[in-house]
Amino acid sequence: MARRRAKGDGSITRRKNGLWQAATTIGYDENGKQQRKTVYGKTKEEVRKKLEDLRQQASSTGIPIEDPTLGAYLERWLTEKARQVKPRTVESYRYTVEKYITPKLGRLRLGKLTPLRIQAALGEIADEVSPHTSNYCRSTLRTALDQAVKWQLLPRNPAAAVDTVRAEKREMTLWTTEQVGRFLAHSERHRLQALFYLAITSGLRIGELLALTWSDLKGSTLHVRRNLTKQDGRLTLASTKTTKGQRLVALAADTLEVLAEHRQRQDAELELAGEGWANPGHMFTTEIGTFLDQRNVLRVWHRLQDQAGVPRARLHDARHLHVSLLVRHGLDASTIADRVGHTNPAFTLRQYTHLFEEQRLAAAVPLAKLLAPVDQT
Repeated sequence: MARRRAKGDGSITRRKNGLWQAATTIGYDENGKQQRKTVYGKTKEEVRKKLEDLRQQASSTGIPIEDPTLGAYLERWLTEKARQVKPRTVESYRYTVEKYITPKLGRLRLGKLTPLRIQAALGEIADEVSPHTSNYCRSTLRTALDQAVKWQLLPRNPAAAVDTVRAEKREMTLWTTEQVGRFLAHSERHRLQALFYLAITSGLRIGELLALTWSDLKGSTLHVRRNLTKQDGRLTLASTKTTKGQRLVALAADTLEVLAEHRQRQDAELELAGEGWANPGHMFTTEIGTFLDQRNVLRVWHRLQDQAGVPRARLHDARHLHVSLLVRHGLDASTIADRVGHTNPAFTLRQYTHLFEEQRLAAAVPLAKLLAPVDQT
């Protein structure tokens, strides 16, 4: 099987004389035709560096024509956006632009974009991929074209007049207590069981879990402050999704015991790897200490579910499961929001309104009972 090319390697090739070469688009002429430039080098890494320098140089020169194509404009917008938002957000925008928006609309001039053309393209994406993807494309395009209006490249945003595609909300898969027990019992001997146990008992996001270090654990309290994300194809530590995401999470005795056992197992792996261990002090790693890729973790998560005979659930559903258990034990929305890193308790209420309904009904207490003396025994 041929090795899959790394991100950004698509145009890098080796010539017959042994030199490496790559070509990239540096702009567009007045007719919208791509302007290409080729670089050469003795090694693939040298060419990759020249290619990146050339792209950055082309981006910094701005948009070369008054009415650029959408594809040219979006490249410029992504460059500016990288200075404003987190790397994970930019990576998501870039993937959406390159995978879906540019192939459908990239050759059109900004001035030729109309709500009808955008609606037609988004309808095709909904049919070919999914309504959720189509709606995210609409959101990305609308954000990008809002900036075009601010830069006075457009009088108004044509994407603002485009409707979303109806998409069925994906239901959460919440395990029963018996299913939780069955999964944990089956995964008990797996090296990542502590990761899954912590996901269920803490409600942390997967990126937050994979970014944890042992120094983040102080006694029975976990300090959540980082997120493991992918930037330019590489796993990178960044700050949490929001300021509210940086928080203290108290852990119960059973979770601390599972983590202690995990650390003993990890110490044995570290001793075996010696100086080859990549990230000393990191809580969840591969067997040689490198960062865990979310996709690989999810493969293990789903494989263990299938083997345990429990319904397939996303790892994010473990977060929903945690919240649902907290609601059933009577915790209020503000406390839950603080624990799981929601910016606003109102968001927690909206997300789990069906679960809080039992609490609302329980609040309908007859006046006679409310006025009755409280039993102190």
